[in-house]
Amino acid sequence: MQLSLNPGSYTLVFQSTGPAFGLATLLDNVSLPSQVLDFYVYIPSQFANETPDGDLSFCSDDLIRCQVITTVPAGYSVIWMIDPSDTSPSSETYFVASPNSGVGSSFDFNLASLIGWPNYAPTEAGRHYEPRPLLGFTVTATLVDGAGNIVGNPRAKTIQQSDLGQLRQEYVDFPVTGGVPDVSDFTGAHPELNFGDYPNWGLVTGWAVNAAAGVVADAGGGVPPITTSVSSCYRNPVHHANVYLLEVHKPVKWGSQHLYGAAVDFRVSDFNADGKDHKDYNLLKRFADNYGKVVPEGVVNHVHVQQK
Repeated sequence: MQLSLNPGSYTLVFQSTGPAFGLATLLDNVSLPSQVLDFYVYIPSQFANETPDGDLSFCSDDLIRCQVITTVPAGYSVIWMIDPSDTSPSSETYFVASPNSGVGSSFDFNLASLIGWPNYAPTEAGRHYEPRPLLGFTVTATLVDGAGNIVGNPRAKTIQQSDLGQLRQEYVDFPVTGGVPDVSDFTGAHPELNFGDYPNWGLVTGWAVNAAAGVVADAGGGVPPITTSVSSCYRNPVHHANVYLLEVHKPVKWGSQHLYGAAVDFRVSDFNADGKDHKDYNLLKRFADNYGKVVPEGVVNHVHVQQK
């Protein structure tokens, strides 16, 4: 009996050439890696892991880690390689992994050399503000023995930026002054306060929840009672920029607290039936003053209040 070993798939093939003997005797003389190579990809600072579909909530500001989750036999090494999904250097989704290769049971890298975004001038009559298209990359892990020989087949995973990652990327690509929020900062709760483009994700502070309910209730119970509602709270950077481009017709306020869910706008109506004016604005403002800082915005159709 002869033994043939295919190291790529660890297949044993037997051919009878003599007296039969036990399989256990053969295996005593064969050394195999105990497990097939496997790994996962995550953002260590965010405690965010890849999903079974290969989605990850990363943005280009994050350090990304690849980690082996199977036992690497003694004397063996893992070689890593990172390749962007888009290989055209002029593309808005191309990047350079830094570093793009390494050796070890884990490997960290950053995304570098992305072109500026937006790579066009948004205009009211033309192309509006848009998020950068989804980023993606392929991680390839290769197991080698002590002599540098490849053992088995390299393992590759394609990782795609999730919708939450794309949302976080907006805070990198646009000149928002408050920094990039963490993955854990976003919530799907209180959708009535999410006026952004991502229905499953928003930044809604406890202050905003309290102020929204409090001003509406206080105004409705005032003398005279007035009816108001929330016209805006959280806005993601792209949505916020388009509000200024298409509605306000002024330069974008990139430091707005709306970008972090720490500002609420309340609708002003013709409360005293003499035409909507500053009198109506002031009737509502007196209730909003109790919940934060009222910032005049040169209009009388809403009262803007933000967290102090």
